[in-house]
Amino acid sequence: MTNTKRTSLASLLVVAVAMAGLFTADLAVAQQKSQQKTATSKSKTLYRYRNDRGVLVVDDNVPPEMAKNGYDVITATGTLIERVAPQLTEEQLAEQEAERAAAAEKVRIAEWETSLKRRYRSVEEIEAARDRVMKEFDNQLEILRGNLVSQRSQVEAQQQRAADLERRGRPVYQSIQDNIAVLQKEIATTEATIALRQEEIAQKRAEFDADIAQFRKIIARSKPKTGSSTSK
Repeated sequence: MTNTKRTSLASLLVVAVAMAGLFTADLAVAQQKSQQKTATSKSKTLYRYRNDRGVLVVDDNVPPEMAKNGYDVITATGTLIERVAPQLTEEQLAEQEAERAAAAEKVRIAEWETSLKRRYRSVEEIEAARDRVMKEFDNQLEILRGNLVSQRSQVEAQQQRAADLERRGRPVYQSIQDNIAVLQKEIATTEATIALRQEEIAQKRAEFDADIAQFRKIIARSKPKTGSSTSK
């Protein structure tokens, strides 16, 4: 074989190898793109719901008017990702809220009764505690009312001095006017404090009355139930 033929064969071999390499590379790229497309397709989020005719629909979105009925979030292969429950009606919401309120009230009463049993052993103890608290409030009111009487008397005295000066045709001293203004503010503050104490007394008395009523329920439940029996 001549050198020229050998060179031609070598060149053809190089070209063939190069073409094979290009083909392999193109095939690898195509496979990679296909895998990426498949992975993207599998990871795509879809929605499964029933339309207004009750037909099961799988789509890439849920119409707003259908979303209220609930739907499933799934993958392209049908794997469930999330289940969105239907929206509750106003009646269902009200019922749910009533159930929550009833549960909260049950917890409140249980905690209240636990506190009562920890603090008291009888209704008489609650009544005694109530009487002590009411006595303290009465003492506070007595002091406040005494202060109010004193403040009003001082105002009357200052006003009498001012009137005497006016009858004699003399100007009322600024100090008297200032004293009257200060005393009137003190009277307003004392009256407001008395009103606040009276509200506190009413609230506290109501709390004790409720405690007594609830404690009586506890006692009634703790009593053994005796069945009726007839002797022959």
